[in-house]
Amino acid sequence: MFSYSNAGTNLMGYILEKVYEEPFQKLIMNEVVAKAKMEDTYFNVPRNKRDRLANGYLLGKPMPETNLANTLWGAEGALKSTTSDILKYISHQFKNDKIVEESHKEIFEIDTDYWIGYFWWCIENQNYDLHYRHDGGISRAKNVLAIFPENKIGISIFTNESSVNVNQKLNDLMHNIYNELKK
Repeated sequence: MFSYSNAGTNLMGYILEKVYEEPFQKLIMNEVVAKAKMEDTYFNVPRNKRDRLANGYLLGKPMPETNLANTLWGAEGALKSTTSDILKYISHQFKNDKIVEESHKEIFEIDTDYWIGYFWWCIENQNYDLHYRHDGGISRAKNVLAIFPENKIGISIFTNESSVNVNQKLNDLMHNIYNELKK
């Protein structure tokens, strides 16, 4: 049986550290962030750039910043980035890179048209073109990122507002944008 959890992402961080004999955060910075040429992405945002962080809200109320970089390995969503760096990450998803290709491979099949890769939900069925997506958030922000490899379209949507209905709204918006772009 498959069940997604942040504990699983941290377990993967631990396994990667043991296999590569490098700290998880250093691996991510070297093997993902640097290779995608993301120059404004951090586990711990430098002091001189902290004023650029967006405030987060839950049901309209301001929420304090969370420092996920200091939780175990920070694998459950500790990276902070800019729009331009997310675009670089999306672009990198379309390159021939062994880590990217490996991340899209099926690890666990949920259904014949829906599987799990390394932290990607991989979906291809009569309603949706093949895409790799991941969404998530905390009590102060939500996001969805989708990669549609056949049309070389990547969509990332962030909001600094969190509530019960935000995930579905982001998912619907992502599909609406994709359907308009692929025309």
